[in-house]
Amino acid sequence: MATYNLFPLSDSRGISSARHPVAPPVYHCQPRTPTINILPAAPTSPRGHPFRPTMTRTSPGKINPILIAFLIPLVVIVAAIVFVVVRKASHNAGDQFDYAAYIKAPDNLLGNHYNLDAQIDSQLAWDEGFGKLLVVKLVNGGGRLSVFVPDKIAGNINVGQRFHMTVVIKDQGLINVESLDKY
Repeated sequence: MATYNLFPLSDSRGISSARHPVAPPVYHCQPRTPTINILPAAPTSPRGHPFRPTMTRTSPGKINPILIAFLIPLVVIVAAIVFVVVRKASHNAGDQFDYAAYIKAPDNLLGNHYNLDAQIDSQLAWDEGFGKLLVVKLVNGGGRLSVFVPDKIAGNINVGQRFHMTVVIKDQGLINVESLDKY
């Protein structure tokens, strides 16, 4: 079945018969042309938007590479912060060494653990397999002390280097180094 569009006719002067005062409007019949969509439909995403492509996952266990790119630096930063905090906590574990109390009565401090910040002044003795006897100057004031560093933690210790030391006072007031970190 054909459909028709009705258009009013106009006279030679371009005046429509619909506006003519005397004659009624005359309509011309013309078949309606069907509407043809020339352009193909735009591809759409599952959400229905033609310009936003969606990222589909091939398997449920696959991790997005962008997520990995953000997680790697985050893990490195967190590990560095934990390392710094643990290192500072280990240096603050004991009391600070009291030079005046040690000089006055070293036997009163036997068995106590202290933190000591010192600079190596000289090496008095070294016995292979046993350790080094060093003279250190206290960084926070005070005088010079002799300390024993066991061979297992001695490593390369040079004059002028500064160390954070954890020490224990042993028999006869000997200051025995349990750990040392260069700073």
